[in-house]
Amino acid sequence: MVSGAIGGFGGMVLAGIILFSLFEITTTIAFSIIFGIGFLILGLALGWRIFKTIEGNLKKSVLMLLAMMVFASGICSFFINKTWFPDIQNGGRAVMTGLVGLSFSFSVTFIFTELLSIGPCERCCNQSNPIFSSPKQIFGLFVVGLILGVVSGVIFGVTYSSELDGKMNIEDDAVISLPLAVVAGFLYGCFNQWWRMREAYQKIEEQKKYQSQQDSKF
Repeated sequence: MVSGAIGGFGGMVLAGIILFSLFEITTTIAFSIIFGIGFLILGLALGWRIFKTIEGNLKKSVLMLLAMMVFASGICSFFINKTWFPDIQNGGRAVMTGLVGLSFSFSVTFIFTELLSIGPCERCCNQSNPIFSSPKQIFGLFVVGLILGVVSGVIFGVTYSSELDGKMNIEDDAVISLPLAVVAGFLYGCFNQWWRMREAYQKIEEQKKYQSQQDSKF
């Protein structure tokens, strides 16, 4: 339950970051320029690194697609600003804010996993397994994070209207997005803890098997 609560809190924070960032991008030209250029550079850097270092056609194709979406979100950051393009319909705006939300989620999730994989953050205590000890755990975290990013972005784009007060809109978005993020984060937190316990049990069983094999030699 503790892991689920931590996951739920993390999901809520992620959704909040996405919503408030999208609000600033759509209402402030400076934020639109900063994030637009930032995502363009990030998309190009990711694409170059993936092209040079990643092996395997399927894995490279998936990661290149993600890099292209990050690059596209940089372009979208300019178009969703209501000062420059006030007449974009909510449907088109929802697609673009969904892409931007995906990029925000990818960036935050990547930084989060990197922090948890180094130094004292690697384990919750000395005798425990690493918080992320298998590719499946990290893959699951990225999938949940990217889905939350897209959903939060689409909800923001659908409900956004330049004729209404921005604060009221973001509060309406939060009522929808934050509970979904909490539930998704809670479920992933429970899954991650179950997986850690499963790996710990398998490790104990392997040690017992190895010990019994050693004992049988004498």
